[in-house]
Amino acid sequence: MAHFAKGLAIAVFLMFECAILSAQNPKQEAKNQQMVLDWYREVVTFGHADLASKYMADTFIEHDPEITGGLKQFVAAYGKAHPRPIQRKLPITPLALTKGDYVVMAWEHSDNDARTGTPYTYFTYDVVRVKDGKIQEHWNSVRRNGPAGPAVPLQPQSGEYAIAGVPMKPGYDVSSIKYTPQEMKNIDVAIGYYRDVVQSHHHELADKYLAKDEIQHNPVDPTTPEGLIAWFNSRNPTPDPLHKEIMPLPDLLVAKDGMVLMMYDRQEKDPQDASKIVTTSRFEMVRIENGKVKEHWDTADRKSTTIAPVLDWCLKAGRTDCPKP
Repeated sequence: MAHFAKGLAIAVFLMFECAILSAQNPKQEAKNQQMVLDWYREVVTFGHADLASKYMADTFIEHDPEITGGLKQFVAAYGKAHPRPIQRKLPITPLALTKGDYVVMAWEHSDNDARTGTPYTYFTYDVVRVKDGKIQEHWNSVRRNGPAGPAVPLQPQSGEYAIAGVPMKPGYDVSSIKYTPQEMKNIDVAIGYYRDVVQSHHHELADKYLAKDEIQHNPVDPTTPEGLIAWFNSRNPTPDPLHKEIMPLPDLLVAKDGMVLMMYDRQEKDPQDASKIVTTSRFEMVRIENGKVKEHWDTADRKSTTIAPVLDWCLKAGRTDCPKP
């Protein structure tokens, strides 16, 4: 009888734990996502900065390195352009996912290689945090190019947050995020791939993590898993002892269904003033299918006239899976 009671208690605990992990409000997530898409369409894309307060909190925090600051700085930056008639649809439909208070948008762009003129596509990203029906915070993949206004101190984070079992730096408010057991498994696969294969250089473990028909959206990487691992081997032929955790830890990790996005705060010299440091955001995103990385996106592009080292290596190696130069 005691064994039965103990087993029942464990079962109830596991059911409670799974309920906590699964306790997400899909209707609220859908509402958050639509509101963010409307904000991006009306305010950002078509330039109606006068509508910013309709969507954005008075305490809004902007992480775009060309703007930084708060709502006032955002409106000043976007108010410089003349607004255009608002269209019903965005010119580009993003790959969007929403988890808790966070809405992620990945945008596919067409461009021509700066060196050869070859057409290719690349991705940019926006991450928005919504709370109490308003946009509280915004990050994107913009790199610092031109002069920005005077630096405005950002409001400090309201506290340190963490999700058990999710490797992420404490800091950004993830208290709204609850992951399902399957999403936790997908996070483990994504983290394991970067930790064991990319960072520890145990390329023999690639088959454990990478699907044989993985889809690569990085415009300079080899288009097959075999080519990617060959590139890894050319750079780091000797493996390290397996790292205990991914380093650095993502500053923000958002997973929804099979998608896992990792955002990193990146410190770099201000191109306008080398004595200053600015913070930009770097993104890695994967889609997990059947326990393996099926698809990969990041922030690489081909805007520089200097050929990317990986593409240069691929072409010199005479591989048939190189992106078109």
